[in-house]
Amino acid sequence: MAPILDDPDLTLDAIADVASYLASLPVAGPTGKGPGTMIGLGRSLYIQDCARCHGANGEGIAEQFNPRLVGQHYGYLLRELKLIRSGERGNSNADMVGVLKPYAELDLESLADFLSQLPAP
Repeated sequence: MAPILDDPDLTLDAIADVASYLASLPVAGPTGKGPGTMIGLGRSLYIQDCARCHGANGEGIAEQFNPRLVGQHYGYLLRELKLIRSGERGNSNADMVGVLKPYAELDLESLADFLSQLPAP
């Protein structure tokens, strides 16, 4: 993908148009749900630390470039949360690293479980 993004003719508007189009597509088929046993803690953590940037229902806030979280697979969410917490995810917001740094493994699993249960738009 790097050669495409390095193209000098590719504008930020074009990238935003592609991202907007992809975000508008319906989620097809079932998404990978978590175990469903840690939703309460996950909901509390989400409301406390995530909702102000990712929306009350995980819908994202496009104007702030904060992505939608609903409709994502449990395994993907958990992997990305771990990478953000460790600082290994190169494109993550520094504020997110700070928020997730004190999270224990159970906290990450609970957050991913809660988010994976939210209905896709």
